[in-house]
Amino acid sequence: MITMVLIGVSMGLFALVALYIYLWIKEKQVEIKLKRVGDCIFGHTFGRIVLRMRTRFSSTLAEINARREKRLIQPITQEDIKGSRVGRRPLTDDEWKKRHEQVEAVLEKAKELLISEEKACERLGVSYDTFKNWKRHWVKKG
Repeated sequence: MITMVLIGVSMGLFALVALYIYLWIKEKQVEIKLKRVGDCIFGHTFGRIVLRMRTRFSSTLAEINARREKRLIQPITQEDIKGSRVGRRPLTDDEWKKRHEQVEAVLEKAKELLISEEKACERLGVSYDTFKNWKRHWVKKG
């Protein structure tokens, strides 16, 4: 009999504490004005994670370009995406040699005309970002 009373009292206290926590978090959510967050005890943290994941994985090309333009970086084009090596086969030796030659050509042109690598890329018709990536990998591979 006493055990049943103790179990009932402890369950009641637990329910009151849970209700208090729920109402406190609900009040905080109203203050913070979180959008798209469900009515749950961990809504604040869960909602922030969901919002962060949505922006990270569902960004459109236009949103990415808008962010990049704010940082004064050249926008991504569909050609850049098509030319991306992500998830593709490794480069053959001929492709490495071609890239190596292009990197050397840009470096020689820059030295010859005493201009920056970026200007040399413009004159040779090579994207500067692509050149930087190739140069970085060229240095790694040797």
